[in-house]
Amino acid sequence: MEITDYTCEHCKCDSELSCNHCGKPLVVSVKWLSVDEQLPVSDGIFFCAFDTDEFAVCIFGLDSKTWISYMKETLVNPTHWMPLPKPPKGLKMPKYKSGVDIDA
Repeated sequence: MEITDYTCEHCKCDSELSCNHCGKPLVVSVKWLSVDEQLPVSDGIFFCAFDTDEFAVCIFGLDSKTWISYMKETLVNPTHWMPLPKPPKGLKMPKYKSGVDIDA
C-alpha cells in the first residue's frame, strides 16, 4: 500500500518534486492509517493520533510491535498513525532501529 501519493493535479504524473511535463509543484496526500488495519513495515518515527483527541510524535518498534512517545519516552497506544513529512532540504530525518537510541 502506498502511504504517500505525489501527483500532479494537471496531468497526474507521479514525480517526487514537480511535474515532469508541466513543471507545476505536486500535491502531497498523506492518509491516516488505523493501527487495527495496518502497522508500519519498519522501525521508525511517526505522527500518531489517540482516542483522547491528542496527537504526538511516536517511535514504532517493529519487533515488539510497540509505540513509544518520542517526548515522554513512555509506552502509548495510538489509534492512527501516518509517516512524518520529508525534512527540509539539507536536513536529515532521525533514524530509529528497535532497541537503539535515536541518532539526531
